[in-house]
Amino acid sequence: MNHYDAAVLVVTTVATNDCQLNEVSVTFARFYIDLHYGGLQIMHHIVVVDDTPALADLVMRMLTRYGYSVRTLNGGLQLIEYMRQHRPALVLLDVGLPVKDGWTLIREIRMQPDLAHIPVIAITAHAAEEDRQRAFSAGYTNYISKPFDVQDLLQMVRGYVPSAV
Repeated sequence: MNHYDAAVLVVTTVATNDCQLNEVSVTFARFYIDLHYGGLQIMHHIVVVDDTPALADLVMRMLTRYGYSVRTLNGGLQLIEYMRQHRPALVLLDVGLPVKDGWTLIREIRMQPDLAHIPVIAITAHAAEEDRQRAFSAGYTNYISKPFDVQDLLQMVRGYVPSAV
C-alpha cells in the first residue's frame, strides 16, 4: 500500500463512519500516513524574538528552509505566555528589546519551572567577552553577536534542536 492508497483508506473510513471531514480529519490522515508509511518527521518549533523585522524574517526563512517550524515575535511582552501555550524547543532572544528587554525576560523564563529547561540563545549587538559572560550568568544557554553568519547560527541551533533536513 502506498501513501495515496493509505490516504484514500483513511479518508474513506472517516467519511463512511458519518464523521465530518474537516481539518482535524485531514490532519489525522496525514499523521496516520506518515506514521505507518515511514515518512514521519517531527518539526521542531523555534521562537525568534527580535524588534528588527528584517532580521527576524531572515532567521525565520533560513530556519524554515532547514525544516524547522518558526514563529517570530517583535517584542518580549507576549513571550512567556506564548512559551506556555506552544512549548517551543528553542528560543532565539534579542537582548536589546524595547519595553521588556532580554535580560528581564531570561530571568522570568528561568524562574518558571515549566519553562526553565527550554534553551534560550541570546542575540545581541554586544560582542565583548564581558557581555558574553553576562549572558551566561543571566541564564542564556548560548550567545551569538550581531551581525552573525547565518551558517554559524544554524550550526548553533542544530546543537540544541536537530533539523528535519
